[in-house]
Amino acid sequence: TNQVWKAIARRYEQLLSFNNSIGTLDGKHIKLKPPHNSGTDYYKYKLFSLLFVAIVDKDYRFIYNDIGCNG
Repeated sequence: TNQVWKAIARRYEQLLSFNNSIGTLDGKHIKLKPPHNSGTDYYKYKLFSLLFVAIVDKDYRFIYNDIGCNG
């Protein structure tokens, strides 16, 4: 909810003096064996992978994650 986002932003500002932030973003390519007949859909930088992206708040709690973007 909107209130949760504002609470997270206040925590960042209190602890880091970093305002208007709701999280820290990072991503990781997870190596995999590509599905049959997928062609180059999952190909990225010399490997087949799936992308994992996450946002964590100041207390290292996941507030968003996405697994599944190919390549």
